[in-house]
Amino acid sequence: MNRKTKKLNEQNNLLDEKINEENQRAFTDMICYLRGSDISEYDIELVRQDLTEMVLSAQDRGENIDAVIKDDYKKFCDEIIANIPPK
Repeated sequence: MNRKTKKLNEQNNLLDEKINEENQRAFTDMICYLRGSDISEYDIELVRQDLTEMVLSAQDRGENIDAVIKDDYKKFCDEIIANIPPK
């Protein structure tokens, strides 16, 4: 992992701590799914950052992660992956 990716990963780890228990499982499933895709580590961290911010915004509105992903995290992630160039 290069320095830029590592720094973003560390920032994301700090942000992830703010995700509540109700949302954490689905969020973790999404990140694992993204890591199994054919996109770069850096792009995964960029997407992770965006997803974290989306989930935290939903939490601030009193909603859970389903408001963001509409109950199908794989479909949601596949749409994201389709828009990112492969490694």
